Amino acid sequence: MKENLEDLDILLRKKGFSSDQIHEIKIGMEADLPVASYAGKEYMAIQMYQIRLGLQEHLPVQYYAKPHYDWFQMEEIRKGLEHGLDVRIYAKPDIPYDKMRELRKGLEKEMNLSPFLNLRVGILRQLRKSILSGISIIPYIKEGYDEEQLKAIRHAVQKRIPIEPWLNPYYKGDSIREISTGLSRGLDVSQYADPDFSWRQMREIRLGLEKRLDTSLYADPLYSYSQMEEIRAGLEKRLDVSRYNSLMYTAKEMRRRKLLLEKGESTDIEQFRHESVSGESFYISVSEDSMTAYIHVVDSRQSLKRETILAALLAQGVCYGIDEIAIDDLLSGKYQGKGTIIAQGTPATEGVDGWYEYFFRTELNRKPKELPDGSVDYHCVEWFELVNEDQKIAYYHEPGEGISGKTVTGQVIPAKSGKEQPRLIGIGFKLLMDQKTYISTITGRIELKNERMDITSLLLLEDVTAAGGDIDFDGSIQVNGNIGMGAVLHATGDIVVNGYVEAAELSCGGNILIRQGVSAGGAGSLRASQNIVGHYFESANLYAEGEIQAAYCLNSSLFARGIISALDGKGMIAGGNAYSETGFQIRNAGNTAGVPTRLTTGITKDLEKENAQLMHKLKEVQDELNILGHAYDDYHRRFKPEIRNTMKPYLELEEAIDTKQKQLSILEKETEQMNARLEKTDSACVVIRHVLHDNVVVDISGTIWRGDSLRQVTFRKSTDGAINLET
Repeated sequence: MKENLEDLDILLRKKGFSSDQIHEIKIGMEADLPVASYAGKEYMAIQMYQIRLGLQEHLPVQYYAKPHYDWFQMEEIRKGLEHGLDVRIYAKPDIPYDKMRELRKGLEKEMNLSPFLNLRVGILRQLRKSILSGISIIPYIKEGYDEEQLKAIRHAVQKRIPIEPWLNPYYKGDSIREISTGLSRGLDVSQYADPDFSWRQMREIRLGLEKRLDTSLYADPLYSYSQMEEIRAGLEKRLDVSRYNSLMYTAKEMRRRKLLLEKGESTDIEQFRHESVSGESFYISVSEDSMTAYIHVVDSRQSLKRETILAALLAQGVCYGIDEIAIDDLLSGKYQGKGTIIAQGTPATEGVDGWYEYFFRTELNRKPKELPDGSVDYHCVEWFELVNEDQKIAYYHEPGEGISGKTVTGQVIPAKSGKEQPRLIGIGFKLLMDQKTYISTITGRIELKNERMDITSLLLLEDVTAAGGDIDFDGSIQVNGNIGMGAVLHATGDIVVNGYVEAAELSCGGNILIRQGVSAGGAGSLRASQNIVGHYFESANLYAEGEIQAAYCLNSSLFARGIISALDGKGMIAGGNAYSETGFQIRNAGNTAGVPTRLTTGITKDLEKENAQLMHKLKEVQDELNILGHAYDDYHRRFKPEIRNTMKPYLELEEAIDTKQKQLSILEKETEQMNARLEKTDSACVVIRHVLHDNVVVDISGTIWRGDSLRQVTFRKSTDGAINLET
């Protein structure tokens, strides 16, 4: 076989095949693939590569194994075949690969975009994404908005931001985005929603409005955005920007003057030379900041006169804060060798910073209460705070005015007012005309994180049964009663159940809290994008992207990327299978009846498979880039720049390399994240605080431990692959 391949290599080289083409043919032959499908000189190596991948996956490559398809078109058809799509809808040579991609992605979501093929690819992309989001941007497409404008409009409509009155075809997409951002944060966007402003100028004004600055000092189209930035920065630092906000100054000069003001340097500040006066028995000196004046007695044998001292002070410009008592002491002969303070200025006092008063609890107790008997009370868990529509939720107290100071030379030191606080941003509320009072616009749950306040819809229910139909809610759901068998609930936020749950299906984009417990009888499931917390889970199926916390779990199937904990006074996991990517914290594992229990942590086959798939994608893109790079080098060897730059295949090659490099960059970041995840998972451990009963299996990264009952034990995987027990 090896000799045959070597002979084939020589033969193909004589026929003019490139090294990459020969490589693809040889790989196909080694894998017993029907290489006749692509072993022609008319195929570039990258095209051969796409056909070979299809043959390896047993796909009907006849749909794209044709020289008139470029490699990207082949890739899109191949991916469609992998997903079982009807590729005949877009497998046409006259459809560019990027439009093929949009059609393919649409078909994957059972969406046929072929009637819109006349649209530019970017607009087609935004149309596909808008349909997936359940909104329509077709009216804006008809009005002639381009891709970037449509993208900004789509995002605004998705977030229910009232962008329509402010739209203007003359705005760039970035400008629409700045207006949308301002509207979402309750700003008066009329101050910058003007085609005369570039999007960067809009951003500077928006940032100023968010910080409650006087934007009228720079909201002028004649300023460049960089000049605006320097003025805004000065206002944020409470500087007197009138000293440099003239249009005659460039941004660089503004920055220089701003820095001088920050340092307190100014040509207007009087400077003194503090030297002794020849022939006098004393002299006066003034500190560099002009806040303190000293008298230094040179000859204590000579008597001092009040008039002489006052005249000397005046000669040095000292006219404020003169200490008459200090003068009396000096006249009575009380001298200090290193100088006596004879005048003291008054420093300026800054005003109190602005602050928010909130009319809801900003800190909630999200941990169950441990009772004296060691058990845990989940009824005290406060998952969220509720507010009603039109409720006053916050009030902004403006910063106080400062008190000016004065130097000993009589110069006034302007006081700085307190610092303004940024406007609260978020959703579900509005700012009244007084620009201080915040009112909720919906009834729902409220949450404050840093400077963001969000009020999201809350659906309040009593008992939930299957008879009421499936519930799919954009927001959070609170069930005050119980959830019966067969009920289906989905929420984009959290789900809180004050009662019990039977065999129901609960899924959410946040957390699930069950105050009582779940008795599922092996049916139904709970899936949360964050954590699942409950008093108990019996014969239940749980999946959490975050942690799972319970008093006890019996005969349940648990999966969590975070910690699984059962630390109640009688806390236990007994029966069933539990997997945590990062480990367990359990009081008791198994029970006295010896019910079979399996605790799995560390790197599993599923995680290895996920990593292998990522590595496969990474290698695939690296291989493609390698082939494209060779073709690119070949064009540079064979053609002069003025020729190759007019050749369509070469231009497509450049575009392909750029696209693949971006894909590679994304995959490399995903690989870094995966490696960090694997490293964290590899160090996972199982901690049993009280008793590990018989018939419990501990599985750490595929290494199994079985043994007799133990107390207070920690399982870790050692460097040699064995499981260490720490008691």
